[in-house]
Amino acid sequence: GTLDNIPAAEEKRRCCGAGISGPSRFATGRWHQSMVLMRRQFLNVFRDKKGIVANIMQSTIMGLLVGLIFLRIDRSQAGIASRQGAVFFMLMQSAIGPFMQLLHTYFLERRIVYHERDGGWYGVFPYFLGKSLVEIPMSMIPTLIYVTISYWMVDINPSFVVFLQYLGTLIILMLCSTSVALCLAATTPNGTVAAIFGGIVLIILMLTSGFFVTTDLVPVFLRWIQDVSYL
Repeated sequence: GTLDNIPAAEEKRRCCGAGISGPSRFATGRWHQSMVLMRRQFLNVFRDKKGIVANIMQSTIMGLLVGLIFLRIDRSQAGIASRQGAVFFMLMQSAIGPFMQLLHTYFLERRIVYHERDGGWYGVFPYFLGKSLVEIPMSMIPTLIYVTISYWMVDINPSFVVFLQYLGTLIILMLCSTSVALCLAATTPNGTVAAIFGGIVLIILMLTSGFFVTTDLVPVFLRWIQDVSYL
């Protein structure tokens, strides 16, 4: 039931370089590989109990911090401007935090993934699927905690339906951010280069998001960035 249970003959055939490009490169099918990798990723996540607690504490503290700073802002003109600042900060927190965290964790395991892939244990797609099926739900929990606390303390909108829409928007934002981070991590040689390019991408997206300057004032040849930006 695990990837370690590969027949000796199959392992020897791969080591000799036979059939690498054929359909029998792997001893098991993609679905089996995905399920085993999902189980392994699930165990890895829950073994790191300190990391889980740290993520929950960070989300709780940041939610309380934002909520206390922007606590129950009134509906005046100044209050609307302050509430806009709170929304912007919540958006950035939901985008930047998971972005940088993925860049860090991906490079810790990339060498292992390359080694196991080249050894014929599993393919890239099963790895991506198994990892995503575990990490996507887990990554939603900190966002859920953070948004729930800060949203009601700031009193952005009393409607529960609006809250669900806002929560869904920030979850989608977080998923888009981690997808961009994964793309950068997969196409750069190391974590340092990925962090540099990641910072550039985030700054460009923030500057063209419409919070700092309206779209009409952005140079025409740069306005297309806002059309492809997830911020």
